[in-house]
Amino acid sequence: MGKEFGARRNESDVYDDGVVDFNRVFQSKLFLEGVKRVEEGLQDGYTISFLCSEKDPLDCHRTIMISQYFSKIGLKICHIIEGSKMKTQRDIEDELLQKHFKKEIGQRSLFDDMNDLISKAYKKQNILIGYKKEGEDYD
Repeated sequence: MGKEFGARRNESDVYDDGVVDFNRVFQSKLFLEGVKRVEEGLQDGYTISFLCSEKDPLDCHRTIMISQYFSKIGLKICHIIEGSKMKTQRDIEDELLQKHFKKEIGQRSLFDDMNDLISKAYKKQNILIGYKKEGEDYD
């Protein structure tokens, strides 16, 4: 499902300053077609896995793009680490918060919106790992 969920996108409107913006990908026709295929597969009783060669899930677009989306729509996401260790997407989000907002987490109040911080952490990681198109001029 490389066309639907791949890191290197052909749609020019998903780039922001030459970097794939995962939030824009979420709105693309191809991505949403892939989501529909996955949902249909799950409804048919299949277990669906996405494989990656990255050792750390934080470095993988499948975690930061695809798993983020599927988690937000209510699917249970498990990352298999080093053979049989598992992390949930919530575990990944905690790691993202520690990586990008460690100071803010320690100072937050009961009124702070954790979802907003998580969204910002995803965006920061997107910028770090998102595919960068070189040699073209982006506005």
